[in-house]
Amino acid sequence: MASMTIHNLDDGVMKALEAQAARKGVSAEDEARRLLGAGVEAPGSAEDISRETAWERLQRFKEEIGGGIDFELELPDRKSWKMRPVDLGE
Repeated sequence: MASMTIHNLDDGVMKALEAQAARKGVSAEDEARRLLGAGVEAPGSAEDISRETAWERLQRFKEEIGGGIDFELELPDRKSWKMRPVDLGE
């Protein structure tokens, strides 16, 4: 396994890391390792998935379940939407 040293870490960040680790009952090093691991982008990470549009997410879901369910969604034509004032009840 690799190791690294982080120089010029803000004192406030270190104190917050130590406090967070203490609340979880782990060392500051363990907590830093967990945070770094969660923050690094990996292919298929949650961050990649969150960039999906709703349509892409539905298509991925359909593929994951084997595509046995055949469905199509009809999307409304946004050009037909009309601008109208919002009633705020005033």
